[in-house]
Amino acid sequence: MLASQTPAVTFNATPEIMTAGPPLQCWKFWATIFWAVAAVATFIVVAAVWLFALATWIYPDPEISTDSFSALLQTHQGPALAGFAVATACAFGILSLAIRLTGVGMREYLGLMSPRPRDLGIGLAGLVAIYLAFWLASILAGHPSLRYVANLYREAQADGSLPLLLFGVVVAAPCGEELLIRGFLYRGFAASRLGPTGAIVLTSLVWTFLHTQYDWLILTELFCIGLLLGWIRRRGGSTTATMILHAAQNAWSVGYFALLDTLGLIAGL
Repeated sequence: MLASQTPAVTFNATPEIMTAGPPLQCWKFWATIFWAVAAVATFIVVAAVWLFALATWIYPDPEISTDSFSALLQTHQGPALAGFAVATACAFGILSLAIRLTGVGMREYLGLMSPRPRDLGIGLAGLVAIYLAFWLASILAGHPSLRYVANLYREAQADGSLPLLLFGVVVAAPCGEELLIRGFLYRGFAASRLGPTGAIVLTSLVWTFLHTQYDWLILTELFCIGLLLGWIRRRGGSTTATMILHAAQNAWSVGYFALLDTLGLIAGL
């Protein structure tokens, strides 16, 4: 179930030059999906068990309500976040095992290499173009596409969890999602019959599916951003580059609402 990805790329000292290297052994399509599902399932199970144990410890009553559970997460953010951290580590352990079985180093398999400045510049320019296009589209359509994010920002500001929101949105989410989507999944999909182009499209669809809390306009925008990030991943071979761009995208979103809040305009969203 392992396959050689041809051609693999290795990087010379000059970041603008890529040369063909030896074939890279990696999991193909279905095996990649299997390992990814196993990692996600591990995260869900470990997080659920941790939160259940935390809730049982604090609320011995087995009939704890949804409101009580929400209050638990708000008043015990430290232990709850520790649970998510443990769950993330366990999920990453599954992916580490899968990569170790290929005989390829973690850094090489996931594309954890220094990004090329030119790729970052092109990526940032692409993000700006996509944001402007969809901002104009939302105005013309009169579409309240920002409501979910505005509510999330309001709630975090009201309960004092804004710093945690910033960490989750700007650091944790970009790193975790890019390692799984543009790192592990892209590598396996690109080695299959899909090829790099099919891998870019499919990983963009998967990434969009993970954000179904948004409306159709934002989902379309995310799909376009996913295509851009996938292209950057293919262009330079660096998942680190897509992490940085993903983090910049999320930081812009939070900064935008912080500006609106400073101007007293967020209440109108």
